Amino acid sequence: MTKKAIILFLFLLLYLILPHNISAVEVTVPDMPVFKDASDTFIEIPVDVDYAVGLAGFQMTFTYDSNMLETQGSNFGELTPMPQWYILQNTPTAGQIIIGGYDTILSGTPIGSGSLIKPLFKIKGRQGVTSNITLNVVKLSDTYGNEIYSKANSGQVHIMTVDNDGDGVYNDVDNCPYSYNPGQADSDNDGIGNACDQCIGPPVMIGSTTYNTLQSAYDAAQSGSTIKIQFETLYQNLLANKNKSVILEGGYNCTWTYPPSGLTVIKGEINNRLPSSITLRNVYVITFLYWIPDCSNITGLGLNDYDNDGKKDACDPCPADSNLTCDRDTDGDGIPDSYEILYGLNRSDAFDRDLDYDGDYVTNYGEFLINTDPMSADSDNDGYADGEDGCPLNNCSQTVWTDNPIQAGTLIKAQHILELRTNINLLRTKRVLAPYQWTNPSLTPGSSLIKAEDITDLRKALNDVLTPDPAWAIDPNIVRGTVIQAIHIQELRDAVENAW
Repeated sequence: MTKKAIILFLFLLLYLILPHNISAVEVTVPDMPVFKDASDTFIEIPVDVDYAVGLAGFQMTFTYDSNMLETQGSNFGELTPMPQWYILQNTPTAGQIIIGGYDTILSGTPIGSGSLIKPLFKIKGRQGVTSNITLNVVKLSDTYGNEIYSKANSGQVHIMTVDNDGDGVYNDVDNCPYSYNPGQADSDNDGIGNACDQCIGPPVMIGSTTYNTLQSAYDAAQSGSTIKIQFETLYQNLLANKNKSVILEGGYNCTWTYPPSGLTVIKGEINNRLPSSITLRNVYVITFLYWIPDCSNITGLGLNDYDNDGKKDACDPCPADSNLTCDRDTDGDGIPDSYEILYGLNRSDAFDRDLDYDGDYVTNYGEFLINTDPMSADSDNDGYADGEDGCPLNNCSQTVWTDNPIQAGTLIKAQHILELRTNINLLRTKRVLAPYQWTNPSLTPGSSLIKAEDITDLRKALNDVLTPDPAWAIDPNIVRGTVIQAIHIQELRDAVENAW
């Protein structure tokens, strides 16, 4: 072999074993169509690499149209499994975000193609809007700190707002997004259009007086009052800041039958500030800002007294300030100092707002909004991460049964069915499922005529929650005319309690 041939052979060998140093690694933000729904305003944009050998570190700078998108942070991709990747830099400003990370183990040689990271954005655009996401800076390095040559490819987000019912009104502003109602008529001004409003009329009541809004009912309530709410979805906010204690009790049907058997969903914000006290029953709130002082079992950071006012931080509504009217936010990140100090966040640096310390898919700011623990992935210890939990602060369970244990020969009444309905709908909320639509929604506690359809309904509603579907041993193919007995009720109760 000639000298020239040997040189060519060595060059070819180097080309084969060091592909990342010869040709650039492609780093790509893909073009993405996004269908915007009222309940779907957050998107992840995967940032892909086509081939990386020994990848250990990265830094990327993105710019985007801040009028269309709002950055929320970044999640891990799938290229290298957690916990090896640690996102160390996430500095968002209007129209720009800088993200960097490294492999904390620095072992092995990860090779492959796929998503490296996933910047998280909130959509602000309307129908037909296009937003460019531009990769300005891409720096990749291997386990030895050597640069991996890379090429950046920018992408576009095409925002298409959904109009499910085809009435010309987009879902995010439609008061009945799944019912055709181009006129948006709302006779009772409760935020729910007549076309899909289960109960036409004021949805809130104290005593025999009805109110159109939670706020007007709260303002009129006396301490100790129960504010009753019908079993529908309310798009309302409530500021509770008065010196009184009230109960918000949801789930009432259109005729206000007691006890309530449904579930009320409030797609808004309840801001409960001391000295006000609110108790929720059969109510699920999207955003509940609520300070719950618990002095019974103080540990860790809660033992401190940051403001030296004699109150331990865990029992102090204002641990950063001895003034009880405090509501400071030193770093302007939207998280009050009291929350940041209690959970060990940095009240002088807004950088931690969009981090997710506990890996539960909820940022620290999001944890504050729903009053969960940013250092615990499962705040209520029920086996579901806070970001995947319909009731992240508790297990929603209300398993208090009439006639418990239920005895053979017990006359089966509506109350037995209504209790199961309430608990099953709470289970569905826990799994982030809509309440079940019962075949006989007007069942009242005084009725003693229980049908096979009521049992079938309960089983179907539970089948959506449980995996695999339960094997019903008692009359598995129950038919009309079957006499409903205690064993049918007990089997359903056992399934509910096992599900919790």
